[in-house]
Amino acid sequence: MKKVVLVGLALAIGAAAGIPMALAVSGSGAGRLQTQGYLDRGTAISTTSKTFSTITDLTGSLCAKNEVFATVRGNAQGAAFALRILMDGGPIMEVGPVYVYPGTSATLFTAAFVITAGTFEGSDLHGFEVQWRSLSGSTSTIQRVMVNYQFENGTSCGP
Repeated sequence: MKKVVLVGLALAIGAAAGIPMALAVSGSGAGRLQTQGYLDRGTAISTTSKTFSTITDLTGSLCAKNEVFATVRGNAQGAAFALRILMDGGPIMEVGPVYVYPGTSATLFTAAFVITAGTFEGSDLHGFEVQWRSLSGSTSTIQRVMVNYQFENGTSCGP
């Protein structure tokens, strides 16, 4: 019932504001939001690489279980780029790579990701890394960027 009310409210607000919306539901998850934390990078970074690489300063570990929600926000300019977050060096957080098309002037971007974290080999400690790549091989630049994580605390993360 909550999902229906929230979806209906979102559609009503979007329609009232004249915002075109597309809604696709292909999965679900749950978790108790207990903790929020962020990492940020305040200096510019550029890439021409068409291969994903980790953004320095946006790598860390969380003691988390169930749903982990991440929001990446920043200012970028230049060539279009793809952005993704890996958990434990492997699974890509949903929705998978997000494409950002900033253009010649600084443009604000926001991307949201989610994944379900489970206990692995008796531990709820998970590593997360934000990665990016240029779509064309031309220079993409991010002036400032931060990632904010919201998650349920894990129970098995060592001493």
